[in-house]
Amino acid sequence: MTINVLTCSDSVIIPVEPATLSIEGLQLLLESIGSMKKKLYRRLKIEGILINNVKLRQKEDQRNIEELQNEYGDKIRIFDTMIPKSVRIRECTAHARTPRLGITFLIK
Repeated sequence: MTINVLTCSDSVIIPVEPATLSIEGLQLLLESIGSMKKKLYRRLKIEGILINNVKLRQKEDQRNIEELQNEYGDKIRIFDTMIPKSVRIRECTAHARTPRLGITFLIK
């Protein structure tokens, strides 16, 4: 499904959680996008990486965000805006509802 969606897209924003497995998955996704661009669709543009489910009080999240910036910051734009972890969003998706309260974004 990912290849079909990317083939139909002009650009992509990649959401990534500041967690070890998500960062490893990002590398696999970037490899897939790279090979797809060579074979199928050369114009696909990566707009950037959007870090979500952030808990800035946790040192592990801070370390992983720093790792993302060190590893990819000079190659791919990493958006300054980060989406914090929200229990309400998790509850809403569990009940197939949209959150009624606004979400505060973290901006550096």
